[in-house]
Amino acid sequence: MIRPAFSGAIRVEARQERLTCDARAILLRELVGRIGLIDWLCDRMLHPQDPELITHPLAELLLL
Repeated sequence: MIRPAFSGAIRVEARQERLTCDARAILLRELVGRIGLIDWLCDRMLHPQDPELITHPLAELLLL
């Protein structure tokens, strides 16, 4: 059983009769968060916009 760090209310169990593709997305998001992939990408990507004009940080956009 895996409990995602971003939401303690979600519990993922790998039982064949109840596993859906939505559960895979949750597991992928958790893996990306735990290995620090989004932070790694943000450190290496240039964001040429004026900071005053940015509504959503690059990390949020990469998680969508």
